[in-house]
Amino acid sequence: VIMHILEEELFDAYMTKLFALADKYVVIQSANKLAPPNNHVRGWRFTDWVELKATEWTLLTSLPVEWDQKQGDRAGDTLWLFVRLSWLSLGGIDGAG
Repeated sequence: VIMHILEEELFDAYMTKLFALADKYVVIQSANKLAPPNNHVRGWRFTDWVELKATEWTLLTSLPVEWDQKQGDRAGDTLWLFVRLSWLSLGGIDGAG
């Protein structure tokens, strides 16, 4: 979804709501590369935003996405899994809850 947000104000508002509404995890699929608007897409380096504005969150892991060429050009996409720091301080991540 974030690749379809072209304006910085909307990106900031979307990311703010995304992290505010999440309790434990946030997952984002993106290449995480800054690129200027091109038609209906724009590249965002959202990890910079998380570091500056979602300081109660940390990156738990990232996994490359493997795409079949018939699905379109999404080369470089990665799944980014963020966890709220308060969950880490509760004794780790065990998948429960």
